[in-house]
Amino acid sequence: MPVATSRLLFVLPVILIACGRDSVVEIGVIEHFGEAEGVIEAPASTILGRATQVRVNTFGSDCVSSEWMSVEYLSDTEVELTPYDRRSEGICPANLRMIPHEEEIVFSKRGTVTVRVVGRRVDQQTDELTEVRRRIEVE
Repeated sequence: MPVATSRLLFVLPVILIACGRDSVVEIGVIEHFGEAEGVIEAPASTILGRATQVRVNTFGSDCVSSEWMSVEYLSDTEVELTPYDRRSEGICPANLRMIPHEEEIVFSKRGTVTVRVVGRRVDQQTDELTEVRRRIEVE
């Protein structure tokens, strides 16, 4: 076996182990160093009683994946979404990417409703909970 091939066969499993062996599930990052653009993707309006697709994008690297998203109806006019991500411990590329979480929500009252996303705000000195809101007209 050539030396380059034998080194690759040794290095590849080590990289895979380092980037995925242990992991933790945590509330997703919705504001990264002041950037929160594009966190909530939802239509401007929907029909009463119709399932409406809402996408919440969190920030992460190649070692972060979507786990699940909680949906809590706080009232007829407000729903709270909390995205959860699985973060692998170890050596990971520092590339930043958006991680989608999708849910269907249904509103039972006409008028303006609020979708509130609870997530983490992260920068060099901060790791705390924050929220982003979006209004949807229910016809």
